[in-house]
Amino acid sequence: MTQEEMHAQMRANGYVPSPNPWYRGPETEDGSSTESDSKS
Repeated sequence: MTQEEMHAQMRANGYVPSPNPWYRGPETEDGSSTESDSKS
């Protein structure tokens, strides 16, 4: 499971993780986060 999928699942459970300096923009769904390079 990727971090993006894990975050989506946590969001579905009503949990919003606090921002981490090494994990950019979990809220950005436009592919601008560092974990979403394969999405572009």
